[in-house]
This record gives sequence, C-alpha cells and structure tokens, in this order.
Amino acid sequence: MTVPKKTNRWEYAGDGVTTSFIYDNRIFADADLEVYLDGLLKTLTTDYSVSNAGVPTGGNVTFTAAPANLTKIVIVRDVADDQQNDYVENDPFPAAAHEDALDRRTMVSQQKQEQLDRTIQYPKSESSLPSAELPDLATRKNKFFAFDDNGAPILLQSFGTSRGDWATATAYNINDFVKDAAAGANTKNIYVALKNHTSGVWGTDLAAGNWQLQITNADITGPQGPTGATGATGATGATGPTGATGPTGPAGSSSVIGRDTVSQSVSNTAVETTVASFSVAGGSLSTNRMLRATVIFTYLNNRGVNQNVTFDFKYGAASVPLTLLMATSAGTRFGKFEVELSAAGSTNAQLAITRLFIIPQAQATNDVADYDASIAEDSTVTKDFDITVKHSAAAASILATVRSVQLELL
Repeated sequence: MTVPKKTNRWEYAGDGVTTSFIYDNRIFADADLEVYLDGLLKTLTTDYSVSNAGVPTGGNVTFTAAPANLTKIVIVRDVADDQQNDYVENDPFPAAAHEDALDRRTMVSQQKQEQLDRTIQYPKSESSLPSAELPDLATRKNKFFAFDDNGAPILLQSFGTSRGDWATATAYNINDFVKDAAAGANTKNIYVALKNHTSGVWGTDLAAGNWQLQITNADITGPQGPTGATGATGATGATGPTGATGPTGPAGSSSVIGRDTVSQSVSNTAVETTVASFSVAGGSLSTNRMLRATVIFTYLNNRGVNQNVTFDFKYGAASVPLTLLMATSAGTRFGKFEVELSAAGSTNAQLAITRLFIIPQAQATNDVADYDASIAEDSTVTKDFDITVKHSAAAASILATVRSVQLELL
C-alpha cells in the first residue's frame, strides 16, 4: 500500500441532516481516527462508526445522530507511534508488513507536521533568532506572554500600568499608559510605551517609536448621553384660603356618558324589555344642559299583520314612550331612535323630544314619528337613564334588535 496524500485532518459543519462525512486518506484501524464535535471528543461505536479502514482512498465517519446545524466537526488521524514488525533472521522478506511499517512512519510524520502547523514559529527568513525558551514555572506563574522591542519573548505582570499625564525626564517601562497632556502636545490621547526609556521631548520620543497611540480623545469623550429621567414631584404645599366665587363660565363641551355596542334582541314577548341603561350624575343637566341618546336598531315584522312597537326612555321616574304601527314585511328594516332631554331653565324642569326614523318606510302611514313632553325630575340627584322596547304581541316572527346605544351630555 501507499500513503498518496498528506491530509491528516478533515473539518466540516453540521446541518442537522447529514450523518456521513468523508476522510480521504488511509488508516489501519477504526480507532486510528479521533472525532470531535465543537471540541468535544466523541466515542467510537457509541457516537460514530468508521468504514474502509486499510483502504488507500479512505472511507466515511458515520454518526449515530446527525450533528446539529453549524456544529463544528473535526476528524483527525491519530495512528499509534510504535513499530510492531519483528523481522526473523533468514525468513522470507515480509514485503507487505514492511510497507505497512513504512506507511505508519509516513502517517506519524504527517501527524507531527499537523501538530507543528498549529504551533507559534519564527519565520524562515528571520535571522539572529532570540531564544524561545520559557522561564521556569515559578517565574512565569500569573504573568502574560509578550515580546520586547527586539522581538524576544518576555513576561509581563499586567497588560500595562497607568502613569497618568506624560512628563519629561521620567523613566517609563514597556506597556505603561500615559495621557498626552500639557507637557506634551496636549491632545488628551492615550499612548502605550513600546520601549523601556527615559522621556525627553514628547515629539522626539514619539518619532523614535517609544510610544504608540491606543485611544483618541474622541473615543474617551464619546457623544452626549440622553437626558436623565424627571425627578420625583415635590410634596404638595399647604392649601391656601378660598378665593371669591368667580362669574359663571360658559357651558362645557359635549362628552359621552356611555356607549353600548353589544346587540340586544327582543322577540316573542310582549313584556317591556330594557336594552340599555346608563347612570347620569347629579348636577349634569344643571339649568342649561341637554342629554341626547341615539339608538340604532333593525326591525322585522313577518307575522302577516301590522304590529305596534313602543320605544321608551325613562329618566328617573319619568317615562316618555313613542309607539309606532309597523307594517308587515318579509324584509328587515333599519331605524334610528333619538331622544333629546333639555333642562328648561331649572334643575327640576325638562323638555323631552323623541324622533324615530325607519328605512325603508315601515309604518302604515309615514316613516318619521316625533313626540315631545314636559317632565319634572330633580336633576341634582344621580338618576338612571334607560331605553326599553315593547311589542304589542308575542310572536317569533317579530324581532327588534338594538345594535348600538350612545348617551351624550351637551
């Protein structure tokens, strides 16, 4: 056999699907391969199997489970560095075994080269190489590996010592940090010492390569940060004396007291049914305000005869009903019921106006109905404002559905 390739290491990335990965050089036994997933050594037969040991073109490493997506897969040939051939005097020359031994030596050499390729080395072209021998254990403990200005390895206790502002006639050591301040060019930049030296003139030392820029003043200063959070509100001061009562201001703007958009259906009953209810705070109407209720509804009378339907609004104990005669029809009609309740210059006198619109015409005579009435409720007290619906007869073919109700204070 021969060892036709120098390849000793194969790297792949998992995709969560593929289980088989190629090695394309010869090995003697399945155990001659080491397999790593993200740096973790896996176990032969438990985690993977190997095919084609002894074949010059190699074979496959097949995992029992596909490595996860982007998992780093490394396959390394690791043939034992030994010599197992025993040549018996006067025996026929064992050509095959001898060639295997040569192949093993070649494989071991390739393995050593792969290890050397992963070491730190001086360039071939470099002359007068400094010693690369490390100091003893006690000397190198808790230190960093670095190089001096001649390129020779040295050990440092830390990455650098801050020496504050640069000053002349001062001894500096490698990796000392200084700020270029008033004694120098005053740039406020941060420099690191590249040589052991005693400082002279800043510009001369800089040109001589004694210092190297590390951080500029702009990097140190940075942009202005965001405005901080508002501080806590101070304690409330003592209440001052009550001032004189000012003139009565204009009426306030309109506001929605309540809105109900949940459909309410009334069918197959002649009992008055509440479809919306709101609470009106005492003093809301005053002597010059108004409540306006708007009811959107649909109506179906498919009984074969005309029917009465009564919409009623109740404010406190007062009731203002509006009854309409609805013509029979197989189609659903759409309508709007409006109520306006105005204060009549007093807190216990109100004028109510109601109006009903039907589309298309659903009454026996017209499609608009109006009604007005005077009531006397004490508006300084909180009262309920209710909307009710009542059919003149109970029938499944008669259906009133209130779609939405809104009550406003104007």
